[in-house]
Amino acid sequence: MMKLILEIVAGPTVGRKIQIEPGPERSIGSGPMAQISIPQDPQIGKEHLKIRFDTRGTTRVRKIAGNPPFTLNGQTVAEAMLKPGDQLQVGSTVFRVQILDNDNRPLPSSNAAPPAASPPASPASPAAAPAPALPATAVPAAERPATAALAAATPKPPEPSATSAPAAAPHAPAATPPAGPSPSVAPLSAASAPAVPATVAPATAALANDDAVDPDQTFHLPSYLRQQAGQKGNLFAIVDAARGYDATHQKAGTSRILQLLKRLNQPYQSLYGTITNHLDPLANYGPWLVQIDPDSVLLDELLEQGWGQAWGIYCITRQTMPEVRRRLQHAVLAEIEPKLRAYFRFYDPRVLRTFLPTCDAEQARLFLEESEIYLEDSNQRFLTRFYLTDGAVRSERLAVRGGAGST
Repeated sequence: MMKLILEIVAGPTVGRKIQIEPGPERSIGSGPMAQISIPQDPQIGKEHLKIRFDTRGTTRVRKIAGNPPFTLNGQTVAEAMLKPGDQLQVGSTVFRVQILDNDNRPLPSSNAAPPAASPPASPASPAAAPAPALPATAVPAAERPATAALAAATPKPPEPSATSAPAAAPHAPAATPPAGPSPSVAPLSAASAPAVPATVAPATAALANDDAVDPDQTFHLPSYLRQQAGQKGNLFAIVDAARGYDATHQKAGTSRILQLLKRLNQPYQSLYGTITNHLDPLANYGPWLVQIDPDSVLLDELLEQGWGQAWGIYCITRQTMPEVRRRLQHAVLAEIEPKLRAYFRFYDPRVLRTFLPTCDAEQARLFLEESEIYLEDSNQRFLTRFYLTDGAVRSERLAVRGGAGST
């Protein structure tokens, strides 16, 4: 088995050697929660870096959101690939990188510094993101929602196109959403979202006392979602741009959440067919689907800034981005009564954690077929995972740390 050796060549613990075997991402920091702890160096954040070493000898390191960048061979970076002979400095501690092959022999050092893997420049608009676009359904401007909150809009709402089905994912058959008008997903609209919804009772074992959380039963939130995605499929977030459109960002003209998506350059598209880029006047109020590379710092940023703030929900599925978008576009509209529909804010975790345990079989398939949904609990120190078993909605409640308000 290959091994990664981090030898400390400068700093308070010079001479220490840290051996890392292939496996999941590990945290480096000075705090007790860091998996590789260096408490002697106060210049290192409590959980400062994430490092991943795989069976091929590939080593990726990145800073955790909220911490200053590190230096690699004298260059300041936020994310990079490590090679034998590299020197990585965080705080006052300098690590020298060594990789051992399967016979415990060191791989030859590389004198060339690897290029920084900082996020590339953000696209000019969501339409320029690499995700394949679906044909937009045209709706006259006069028929768009009049209110900023998009609480209710009824005449001739935008319909998902029944002819725009993308190719099936390689790992699973394509979802088959109902043809024709948007299905009735619930008698619940944005206007009727509960301010303080009831806590969803889990269908599997949960921690009964929220105030007595055993640290050994607590999951590190970003690592947990990355692990689930690694085992089960693609990781998506459905975020509500309106949650980040406060007075400060209204002056700038762009939601805080959209600014984050543009800066970190992951594929993202609006779930409203009529919005094709972030310059649309309604872009700051609607839901956006974003596919998250597990190695991207976007996941850390979303959780650090938005966990507990109802920024959105997370979904893991074998489906591709066009398939997920097509399926969820059918959930954007809820039929309140015959010929009367309103926008359904299912991407608000306060709404969805109340709705899912009450939905019927067709609605459950719309959200959970070939998918699992992860969202914040009413107590933000907990995560609730929803999934289907024999056609029935099940849930699991887990204590977490690593998101805003969950530590």
